[in-house]
Amino acid sequence: MLVRCCCIYQNMSFTYDEPKRQANLAKHSFDFAEFEEAFDFDRYAILPIKPSRTDRVRRKLVGTWYGVTVVVVIVAPLGSEATSLVSIRRANHEERAVYDEL
Repeated sequence: MLVRCCCIYQNMSFTYDEPKRQANLAKHSFDFAEFEEAFDFDRYAILPIKPSRTDRVRRKLVGTWYGVTVVVVIVAPLGSEATSLVSIRRANHEERAVYDEL
């Protein structure tokens, strides 16, 4: 399942764990705190991925960061009210190709 140019997450509230934010920043140089400002909600793909080790549903968003860098954002829905940020990293070749097809 590939959802193209979707706005499902545009009006959603995002949350994150501070230690995970710090770890992601150190490892990938992307800050969860910038997500709502930096991620382009007008053009992105949603890809399914395996559930977490605790069997939580997760989604992979492929879009741009400040309109330049193609990134992958792993999110986990928290009911209908919010979405948890799990990871933000640069997209690999295959993920960039999916984005380029939008």
